[in-house]
Amino acid sequence: EKHPGMTTRCHHQNIIRMAQGYAFLDLPSCGEIHWDLLMGFASDNEVVDVLNWVYTRLLPGGEMHGSFFTPAARDCPVVRELDVPFGVGRTEDQVTDLFTRSGWGVKPVAFQSSPTGLIQVFRARR
Repeated sequence: EKHPGMTTRCHHQNIIRMAQGYAFLDLPSCGEIHWDLLMGFASDNEVVDVLNWVYTRLLPGGEMHGSFFTPAARDCPVVRELDVPFGVGRTEDQVTDLFTRSGWGVKPVAFQSSPTGLIQVFRARR
């Protein structure tokens, strides 16, 4: 067993609505939270709300892992074929600014680009 005593739970909820107080999930403090590509579909204020919500649910030393579309994704035929209201491609500096505006107040620990450059992943530690 890679991590003795570790439990994994998957929840499918509208994290933006939870972050804004319109929905509830009984989620105890945890060591890791993952969320992917939300930043491509949410406004800056919604992302800040979610960052704050995640921060309050992480244990000290816990990590958040996430990803976001880069501006290059707007011109990708595969991304255009997705039937979703994609509208926001963000740079590392823009994501760093969102963290600064939130309760995190710090730059994510690490950014890493996908091989195509269309998606960036990040990790931030509380």
